[in-house]
Amino acid sequence: MAITTVLLGSFLLYGTSKYFPEKFLKIRYLVAKNRKMAKLLGCSLLLLSVMLFSLKNGFATGFIMFAITLFLALSSLVISLSVHKKLIYLFIVIVVGDLLTLILF
Repeated sequence: MAITTVLLGSFLLYGTSKYFPEKFLKIRYLVAKNRKMAKLLGCSLLLLSVMLFSLKNGFATGFIMFAITLFLALSSLVISLSVHKKLIYLFIVIVVGDLLTLILF
């Protein structure tokens, strides 16, 4: 659950950036239309993931795991979104599938 919230939070925050790829016009339009809400939701998801990591593993270890996960999520987003357009939809399907799996089981 914590990894999924890191992925969603980093995607929302990257979507508000001016460096978000132009080829994703629908996603960019949705995020740009609600820019403050996207930033607030992205930051709150990242804070939630810090709390989840800390509750599960302790404060110091949880924060280190959060930092490593955040770095990997942000770097994989930047690399994968610049490569091909269909990767973003695969990313969304994986995150939504992960959320549904966690909720149902």
